Parts: sequence; structure tokens; C-alpha cells
Amino acid sequence: MSVLLPLLLAACGEPSSTYELDARLAAVEAQLETLSAENTDQATLIADLQAQVLGLLAARDEAVAALAAAEVRIAALEADHIGVADLAGLATIEDLAALDARVLALEGDYVSADVAADLAARLASVEADYASAASVLALDGRLGLLEADYATGTELFAAQARLAAIEADYLTSASGVALVATDTSLAVADEAALTAVLAALDGMRIARDATLTLELAAGTFTFTEPLDLGHPDGARLAVQGAGTAATVLSFPDSDGIVLQRGAALGYLGDLTLLGAGGDQDGIQVLDGAVLHLGNVAVEDFGGVCLRAAGAASVRADEGLVASGCGEAGVLAEEGAFASALYASISASGTAFYARSGAVLEAFMSFADACNVGYFADGAWLDAGMGNATACTVGFSAANGALLDASDTCASGASTAYTTSFNAGIVATGYACGASVATSGNDTSNWVLGL
Repeated sequence: MSVLLPLLLAACGEPSSTYELDARLAAVEAQLETLSAENTDQATLIADLQAQVLGLLAARDEAVAALAAAEVRIAALEADHIGVADLAGLATIEDLAALDARVLALEGDYVSADVAADLAARLASVEADYASAASVLALDGRLGLLEADYATGTELFAAQARLAAIEADYLTSASGVALVATDTSLAVADEAALTAVLAALDGMRIARDATLTLELAAGTFTFTEPLDLGHPDGARLAVQGAGTAATVLSFPDSDGIVLQRGAALGYLGDLTLLGAGGDQDGIQVLDGAVLHLGNVAVEDFGGVCLRAAGAASVRADEGLVASGCGEAGVLAEEGAFASALYASISASGTAFYARSGAVLEAFMSFADACNVGYFADGAWLDAGMGNATACTVGFSAANGALLDASDTCASGASTAYTTSFNAGIVATGYACGASVATSGNDTSNWVLGL
């Protein structure tokens, strides 16, 4: 109050009395109290405002931080995701609908991947397990077609049916070797196919109650080396052409067909073997081999058209025809056996020739324009009802041989029947002949029935 009193006195003037002064002081004190209360309210308001400002500043800082974090996330999203401009080249709903329609169409036309994979596996299994021409050649071609064209369901189902037929015909033996289990025929188009088939057969067996027939197409098959037809089960193997005038096996520089070392061939027929006039043989059956020869023609081999040697066996009883055979048409030697019933040999050295302990049956056969029609040399030859026409010598036996020439004819021969060196000819009931001659170093040569 001592500080404010001079000021109040200066402002209000001098009090007239002590009471007035006290009143005035009381008023001043009231005003001071009012001012003090107002100041207190203002301070409180200012403190509140300061607190609010601080809160706003903190909220602003948080908002700024959140905004910065949002900008970082936006930048990351913009980096990871394509924009509207990038979407412009992508497929539309219409494109997807069209694609879906195409997929449905493909699913209708093409078999499932499982079916295709199963077929491929089965084909691979057949090729791996069965070394047959049917699987190797035919299946290879069909599989290549399927792979190249992405085969439709129709083609695949057709292939499956053919594969099932092959699997029914071919089994696997316990040893894992392919087995021809039922009668089977394979079409062979040319020499390359025949060579491939024979190579494949090296890994196969033929069941005891089955026959495998190789059907050679019409045309000329040309070979540069002999064709070995031997097989362990060859007795159940047949090689058949389309006829002697249609299927020709040509061997210009080598022997023709060879069977040896005990091999067998169940049938060879309906084809022609053609040489080129060299000293090669047309057919060789050697060392215990066995051959059944059907309707076959053999031409222009300068050696022997059909040779059986070394205890071999040949049955040619369906009309063998041979010409241009330099040494002999049919020759059996070294203990071999050959049957050439109804055969016809022309323009050759000796038509039917048996020597060195062999046996040759040439019943009802024909020899025309040959040097010798029938000749047995240390062997046995049955030429019953045979004919030697326009040959230099018709029937001849030498070196202990026996020649059965019953009911034979040697028309046009310079010498019809001749023997030498302890040989004999049985010619009872002979039909014709120009002359009979016997010669040698003793008198034991004989001809009966003349």
C-alpha cells in the first residue's frame, strides 16, 4: 500500500478526511483484488492456450511423420506395381473370353496329356522290349507322325488300337527276349526293309506253335552281299514273294541266299533269284542247315544254282526252275540230302549232280540243253521218270555211284546212259535213248534194263 498511496494521492487529490481516505483505499483495494483475480484468470487461460499450442505442435509433428511414411509406402507401391499405362497392352475381358473359347475347342479335339503320355510310354516300351520289324519300323513311323502333327484324339486312338494288336501278337519270354507268340505276317517293301527285319530277328524267338511270314513286295531287291536267312527258330520262319515274275532278289556281285551251321528256313518261295553270270552260287545250304524251297526260279549264277553240302538237307518239291547255272543246277555233295522233285533245269553244266556220298532225289524232273542231264559220282541219285532232252550226256554214274533212271528218257542226247568206275545205272522201263556206253578200269560197271 505504501507504494500505491502516493500514486493514488497524485491521481485522486488529497483526501478531505481520514474517512474519505479509508474509503478511497478500500475502493482501491477492491479494484486491486479485482485486477488480481482477472490477472489470475488470464494466466490460467494463457497456460491453457500454451498447452493447446504444444499439443497441436506435437500432432503436427506426428502428421508430418505419418505423411513421410505414407510417401515412402506410395513410392514402394509405385515401384512394385504397374501403372495404368502399362495395363493398356494387356488382354481385355473380351480377349480372355475368346481365349477361353479356344481352350474349350482344343479340349474337345485333343486327348489329355495323360493319354498322350501313356501312349508315348507304351510305344517306348514296345520299342525297347520288342526288336521286331512291326514295332521298330511301323511304330517309328506312326510315332513320328504323332509327334509332328500333335495328333488329334482320333489319330491317337487309332494308334492305340494298332499298338494293342502288336502287344497281343508279341510277348516277352522269361529271358526278356522278344517272342512271336502267334502266326504273324510282316510286309517287306524293299531290300533295306528286309535287311532291317532280319537284323531285328536276331533278338527274337518264334513260339513253337507260331509262324512268322515275311511277305516280300513285288519289285527287285538288289543286294551287294549274300543274304543269310539263318535263325534259331528258322523252321517256323517263311520268306514269301509275290510270284516268280513279280519279286526278284538280285545278286550281281555275290552269292545269293545262304543257310549254314545248322540253321533252318521253314519256307522260301514265290520269287526269283537273279545272278550276273559270275562264278557265284544262287542258294547255298551248308553244314547241316535245312531248307524247304517252294516255287522258286534261279537264273544266271555261274557256279551252282542250288548247292547242298556238308550233311545239309534241302526239300525243293514244288517245281524248282533254274537256268544258266554254270557248274550245276542242283548239286548235293559231302553227305548232303536234296530233294528236287518236279524240278526243271536248262542251259546249264550238269542239271542234277550228286557226289561224295550225297543223296539226290530228282524224281519226275527235267533237264534240257545241258552238258549232262543227271550225274551220280560216288553218290546215290534217283532220277526216276526223269527226262534229259538235247543234253550231251543224258544219265551218267561213276566211282561206285548208283543212279536210278527207271522210266526215263534221254531224247536228243549224244550219249543216253553211261557208267564208269564200279558205278551202276538202273534203267528198267526206260522210255527212249540214243546209246548206252560202259567204260572204266574193270568190268563191274553195269546197266540194268537196257
